[in-house]
Amino acid sequence: MKYVFPFVGVAALSACMTPVAVPTGTIPFSQVLAETADRPYECVDYEERTNSCAGYSTHEAQGEGRYIATSVVRLSEEIPTIQATYVVVEQGLAICSVASSTVLQFTRDAGLNAELRLATLEREIRELEDVCYAYSRTAGGYRSQVVSGSDRALEDPISDYRYFSSRKLLRVAE
Repeated sequence: MKYVFPFVGVAALSACMTPVAVPTGTIPFSQVLAETADRPYECVDYEERTNSCAGYSTHEAQGEGRYIATSVVRLSEEIPTIQATYVVVEQGLAICSVASSTVLQFTRDAGLNAELRLATLEREIRELEDVCYAYSRTAGGYRSQVVSGSDRALEDPISDYRYFSSRKLLRVAE
């Protein structure tokens, strides 16, 4: 579940509507994107040994403080890669997702049963409560930490990111 949440959790959860308390050292998401403008691929948990990511996202500006995010993740060898498209909005220094905007799809044919399970997951995601994140710098990139919502985003509310100019290999999320 650790690697599913950065992908599905961000994709799934609705926008924060009130100011959100954030930890010291938080930087606005727009600043993260400005600092990484020449490196549009946000790689979660980069593994240098395999030059791979557990998932990655890109963000397209849709006005001030509003972005369309596209994220991909491989949950197992048996099913195709899943892609999520969703809206994220800045709320003060936090970045929050909009559950009702979430669209999930496989990147190739997965068969009827898998498609039905994915449709069920998409419906469930759209019903989750608001979750907001705070980004901060790390020695090798950035870290996001859940600061509000959905029981603080399941059991692993912190993810590390590095940004790259091209896609890295996508490994099965553990």
